[in-house]
Amino acid sequence: MKLFEYNENDKIEYVLLEKKAEESETGLKNNRHVPACRYNYGSKIRNYSVRFRSPFLTGISENDTVYGEYIDSDNDKKRKCIILLHGFKSINNKLDPYYKFAEQAVRNGYSCFFMHLPFHLERTPPSKKSGETLLDDDDSGMLDFFHQVVVDTKKAINILKKEFPIDNFSICGLSLGGMCSVFIKAFEKRIKKAVLVECGGNWHEIYWNSLISKIILKGRYLKEGKIEKKKSEFFYSLFPEFISEFKKIYNIKQESFCDLQEIQNSCLNKYLNPKWFLSDPLTWAHRIKRDESLMICSRFDPLFNKKTVMQLKRELGNPEIIWINKFHTSDVLSDRKLNSVIFDYLGRDQIKIKN
Repeated sequence: MKLFEYNENDKIEYVLLEKKAEESETGLKNNRHVPACRYNYGSKIRNYSVRFRSPFLTGISENDTVYGEYIDSDNDKKRKCIILLHGFKSINNKLDPYYKFAEQAVRNGYSCFFMHLPFHLERTPPSKKSGETLLDDDDSGMLDFFHQVVVDTKKAINILKKEFPIDNFSICGLSLGGMCSVFIKAFEKRIKKAVLVECGGNWHEIYWNSLISKIILKGRYLKEGKIEKKKSEFFYSLFPEFISEFKKIYNIKQESFCDLQEIQNSCLNKYLNPKWFLSDPLTWAHRIKRDESLMICSRFDPLFNKKTVMQLKRELGNPEIIWINKFHTSDVLSDRKLNSVIFDYLGRDQIKIKN
């Protein structure tokens, strides 16, 4: 399998429908307060549902259909599109912050595509809760998850460019969505910048050394008879060496070294099981240039501690980081002041930012 790539041999098939006004109402009520904005066109906000078949099929029909919403104004000027990714175990009645962010983005001259992650929301398998499938994933399952979200995004970009006047793309992801954004930015050149909100790297730290991991992460690392903390600690003690060796090989072979079979047959196999390490954003962050990402992290985040954040920052080349006095919550995307910072960062090639 060629990691994070797919060939679109057939005609792209998809369903795109404009939602009626009552269907596209979100948590932000425009008649209550005006969102932070530089450009207020006075245009009507339009909402389209987008649905297409995933390029990577898991055999679970619900998950193999990709769902998203494209939110934009009704003017036909070319604009930047922000691909917005939600966090782990997001549920339908808790999505208001994402829609508030999307509407503020539109008021600032952007469009926004809110995409459902694999096994979440409309892609949740029967008898499962949103995101629950990931709790029991092994190394292959986690790698498949990240592979699927990357190729889904690639196909979504193809569709959006065909249907709408989009100049270029950026991505903004929160928590698990932020981790996904690292993979997507690393393998999709059409995405110019990434905003990584409340996320980090190093699965061992996330599973074992965060304050709430044993409450919400009950999967492969915590179940009896599977990997215990001591074994996980030894396993991840080899991670820095793995990343160093991986970069050496990758710098020589470049794109050809994304074939899973080739990686497994290389000298990296001595690191017990490289698939887990390939499922960590730290492994691929070196593909992103320093000025192509912005990190926004919470000082009181009980899930992504400072070590996970700083490790990701280092592998990204030490990009700009903004610390906020918040807990781990999607409500940060409702913060008008913080969103203005995000929009300023994404528009720096067009808008002169005051110091």
